[in-house]
Amino acid sequence: MSELDYSAAHEHVLLTGSLVEGFGNSLSDIDVLIVGGARACPTSVYYSSSAKRWIDVCHLPESELIRCLAALPSPSGDCSDWSSARTAPFSVLDQLHDVCHGVSLTKPWEGQVLPRDRGLAEALSKSWAMSNLISARARWQDAVGASLDGQSLQASYVRGMCVGLCIDGYTALFGETDINVKWRFAKLARVHARGLDCLGLFERWMALKNLEFFGWSESAQLLFDVICLATSGALYTLDADVQEGERVEVDKGRWVRVRVDGTAEPIAAPRRLRSVGFGEVAE
Repeated sequence: MSELDYSAAHEHVLLTGSLVEGFGNSLSDIDVLIVGGARACPTSVYYSSSAKRWIDVCHLPESELIRCLAALPSPSGDCSDWSSARTAPFSVLDQLHDVCHGVSLTKPWEGQVLPRDRGLAEALSKSWAMSNLISARARWQDAVGASLDGQSLQASYVRGMCVGLCIDGYTALFGETDINVKWRFAKLARVHARGLDCLGLFERWMALKNLEFFGWSESAQLLFDVICLATSGALYTLDADVQEGERVEVDKGRWVRVRVDGTAEPIAAPRRLRSVGFGEVAE
């Protein structure tokens, strides 16, 4: 603390990053977020001889905190029109994740209470899940287009990106809202350890060594499952005859099979298997 430049009267110091979240290792740096005040300082990085680690110090002025909170959609919003859902920018999700889950090193500045409650955690979870789903569907279409043009390696690579985004959306539903891609496996492992991995993705990853090796049918099933979980909190059967590159999804309450050319054909609603509880979203 003696190395940090902050105002005890106007700023709040939080310890954030991989070490706090249990993802770090012996070489991980120490991340510090200073919240409040009016200073808009650039990120500073230095080596601490006392801590024997690199330290990253970021500042989040009070005005920027207020802007971030205003940019975050309410968790009570309707998910049925998920493809048109308003989501927060990555920078907002990243900052608010640290605010929500960081460890306090000082008391909040005078007269201010940080918004570190269940409502913020749930809003982060929903917004990050929807951001990943919207991106996953876009990457799916990119992969299909590459396949149609005979670009098999490009199609496989981009389909893997779609799978990765589905995993991030899936773990976000269970409260894992760190947006850093490097912690994808660690977040899934923690969901598994909590007994919440209803799709069994962790064990499948361990068997394959990399879920991005999923083929078209496995990827289509994963995209379908995560969309169903995010929009209705339930798992459904995928009985429709889906050809390579096609997918099934629900949007605005309507079940459709999306052909490789992007056209959508209404289908009968699949059978609901069971509801899924997302467990306690960590405050």
